[in-house]
Amino acid sequence: MVTKCELEGLQVRKEEIRIAERRRQNVFFGMSAAFFTTQFAVSYYCIFVVPWLGWDLVEPLTYSISQGSFIGGIFYCMRNRGFNTEYSSMEDKLKVKFAERWKTKYNFDIQRYNFLEEKIVKIEQELQSALN
Repeated sequence: MVTKCELEGLQVRKEEIRIAERRRQNVFFGMSAAFFTTQFAVSYYCIFVVPWLGWDLVEPLTYSISQGSFIGGIFYCMRNRGFNTEYSSMEDKLKVKFAERWKTKYNFDIQRYNFLEEKIVKIEQELQSALN
């Protein structure tokens, strides 16, 4: 009974954290999409509509932004070098990373949550076997 009450409290907190994380992720990807769309639109507007701006002035800007994106990708690869890139390994790494972030940022122990879920399942199985 105590385990179930603790788990219910943790479930509510986990859902709050999941909503906050989803909102943060949506804002990040939305802002990224808006940035690249704006870059695309402004570049083409400047090249084809503004008479005194041409490709010779806009090209260095687009080149710099493209190279910055490439450097960001290289940084990501170097940060994760030597890591197994199979899907199951990446999923396990992300789970550990999220668990660490949730523990430090929200003071939520996801390992305790998973332990309580498994404990309740075991208790319910024992009850079913005892009743049968």
